[in-house]
Amino acid sequence: MNKRINYRALTIKRLQDDMGLSKEYATNYYNRAYTSALASVKGNHKGMNVAREVYGSLFYQSVNTFELEGGGRLVLNDIYQNSKNIPADVLLKKMEGFMEKYGDSKFIQEARESFASGKITRRQFNERIKTFKTYNVRYLISGS
Repeated sequence: MNKRINYRALTIKRLQDDMGLSKEYATNYYNRAYTSALASVKGNHKGMNVAREVYGSLFYQSVNTFELEGGGRLVLNDIYQNSKNIPADVLLKKMEGFMEKYGDSKFIQEARESFASGKITRRQFNERIKTFKTYNVRYLISGS
């Protein structure tokens, strides 16, 4: 069984290490960022680990779920502002490269559409992607 990652503690530790903040200030910074991120999704985060997305938004330079504003506040990225299903849109955005390469597969298209419409859960979607990766010849040959 996989050990769960405590993204709150990990974020606070990185803030201390990377930015030289004291534990108290790093904790306050994280709490402010997390609270503002949670407020910006307005309850539309079922199935999404907001703490993990806060971590990613603070430390990675890709298209993140949240954008950093002044004072350590995080707001929802503009590309998700009109989203009806933020967790699904975030996951599919992160999988863009995979979808570009293998999205022409009917199996992947059906899984993507079912997930985006809410007919299947994230876990079921991940299981279908895992099945695809296990049995699709083109994927296996590509060495991905």
